[in-house]
Amino acid sequence: MRTKRFISLICAVLITVSFSLQAYCGDEFEGEERTVTKTITGKLCSRSPMAAPVQIGISLVDGSGKDMGRDVFFYVDKDMKLENKKEFIEINVGDVITVTYDETVRDTEDGKEELVKKVATKIRFVRAEKSSGTLSSKF
Repeated sequence: MRTKRFISLICAVLITVSFSLQAYCGDEFEGEERTVTKTITGKLCSRSPMAAPVQIGISLVDGSGKDMGRDVFFYVDKDMKLENKKEFIEINVGDVITVTYDETVRDTEDGKEELVKKVATKIRFVRAEKSSGTLSSKF
C-alpha cells in the first residue's frame, strides 16, 4: 500500500516538474507544428487531484497486461470523452485505460522533431485493477 502511494507521489511530482520545465523553457526557433492523433493502452498511474483532471499519467502495458516500464503523461482536454464510465473519478489508479490523444510536434533548427504537447481527447475504461486483496488507491 505504501509502495503504491509512493509511486503515485513520484509520478505526480514528475508530471509537475516536467510541465513546469516545458512552460519555463522557451524556444527562439518556432518551427511548423503538426498534430497527429494516437492511441495507447496502459494502467493509470497518476492524475491531478480533482474530479475533472488536468493531467494524467499512464504506465504502458503489453497485451498480457505486463508493465513495459515506461510512463506517458498527458494534459486532459476540457471536452474529453469518457467511455464505459460516467465520471473520470470512478477510474482508480491501477485500472487499465485506453487513451486517444493529440500529439503536437514541431521541427527544430537542426531538422529534428520536438514534442510540444500531448492532449488526451478520449479515455476508455478497459478493466479494473486486478485486486491483490488490498484497497485500491484513490486521489
